[in-house]
Amino acid sequence: LKEFFSFILKPFSAVGFAFFSHKVIRWIAPFIFAFSLFVLIFLLKYDFYKIIFFVEIIFFALPLLDFLLKKVNIHLGALRLITHFIAMNLALIKGFFKFIKGVKSSIWTPSKRQM
Repeated sequence: LKEFFSFILKPFSAVGFAFFSHKVIRWIAPFIFAFSLFVLIFLLKYDFYKIIFFVEIIFFALPLLDFLLKKVNIHLGALRLITHFIAMNLALIKGFFKFIKGVKSSIWTPSKRQM
């Protein structure tokens, strides 16, 4: 078991990268996005960071465009992918704050088994 975890957590192995990117970064990505937006606000006096800031704002506004295009029956796969990505990150943030507040809700309950 020790060898397994040391293999997975090697920072430059393919398995270590897959583990880190799919299990760790996925949970902290919404906070990285929020932090980057916050930091970019303070860096707006530089032209390069103005561009990055507006690209990020446009990226996070794309679900609105997707919503409007759906109303006129236009479906773009790439835009839908971005919409789902942003929705997933918003759900992670919402779930995190519910967890911090101590809200426990369970919609699914297992059925009772006969023994």
